[in-house]
Amino acid sequence: MVTEKRKNFLINFTYFAVIVVMALLVLLYVAPLAWPFIVGFFIACVLQKPIRFLRRKLPIPDKMTAILAVLLFYATIGVLISLASVKAFSELASLIAMVPTFYSVHVQPLLWDVLTGMEIAFLDMDPSLAATLEDLTRQFLQSLGERVTGWSMAAMGIISGIASSLPALFIKIVLMIISTFFIAVDYERL
Repeated sequence: MVTEKRKNFLINFTYFAVIVVMALLVLLYVAPLAWPFIVGFFIACVLQKPIRFLRRKLPIPDKMTAILAVLLFYATIGVLISLASVKAFSELASLIAMVPTFYSVHVQPLLWDVLTGMEIAFLDMDPSLAATLEDLTRQFLQSLGERVTGWSMAAMGIISGIASSLPALFIKIVLMIISTFFIAVDYERL
């Protein structure tokens, strides 16, 4: 009796473990390849009411109505996304490019004034300590300036890395658009 329960437990556990592993494999490897088609199907579903409305109002074939609605949808979305992304990337790039200038114009003089004030306070105590503090101040400000410039360059590298990944995204978007056209045209049959 006990061995039969263990045997059933192991069979059930293995069965569910195989299902979980298969689901994870599908999510990891198949879903990224299928997302353009899944999103295309979802968009075609959303566009069905406007397509039906256009079919009643326009004296053109049903397939042309579907193509017209999908084309109008993607043209509108494409223009909006293009304008927003160009503006966002240009603003972000100019903001990051301004960081070293902002540092050298505003932050560095402020730090220099604070550290000079500390140096003057220490000058009254010990002149050799003041000279050491002045050297440390110069090294600190130079190091900080190099780090700010390095961070700015790294951020620009990240932005250019994002820009270089756009062609793969563009291919997926084209697949999504094409699949939306075909799904919207043959939606009733699907």
